Amino acid sequence: MPASLSFEEEVFGPLVPGRECGGCTACCFEITIDDPKLAKPPRETCVHCTANGCSIYAARPQDCRTWYCLWRRVADLPDHLSPDKSGLLTSVVENPAAENPFARLYIIVQWLDGRPIAKSDAADELLAAMRRYALPVWVGSGDRMALHFPRQEIALHLMHGTPAPAAIAREVEAWRRRLPRRSAPPV
Repeated sequence: MPASLSFEEEVFGPLVPGRECGGCTACCFEITIDDPKLAKPPRETCVHCTANGCSIYAARPQDCRTWYCLWRRVADLPDHLSPDKSGLLTSVVENPAAENPFARLYIIVQWLDGRPIAKSDAADELLAAMRRYALPVWVGSGDRMALHFPRQEIALHLMHGTPAPAAIAREVEAWRRRLPRRSAPPV
């Protein structure tokens, strides 16, 4: 019996053949590692990160072995949008206990250098590509995030549970059906 697919594999497909991280170490800075041997908070460089990549790559924690940015999964993202070239890390985040329905399961396009949330050709290209997956899309910089998709007039009706005007009612209802429900917070 085949192993079950992860959410990323179901939505975005398998890793793109031949597409490797190379010298990119964006995830070594950005992601959280909850492994008891290597507790690494987000937005801090891992102690095993070197100029040439991970110094313990062959023995890296399971969190590292199973985490991939979306550039590794989305075949039609061009080479110039890899995190090390674009300065943007695109990934999926799951937080089922979040109160905000757009923060339970979403895509984030994160600036790696902490610059204020701003427009750029690379960010615009990534954001346009991510909208087709019908998940909320956020743009982040440091600890700040701004919702990019769905647009504000849709998001407000979803956040407040208000009826939408006829012009956007179908779109609001489509979002209501696909947004995950909040799970109980851990005790």
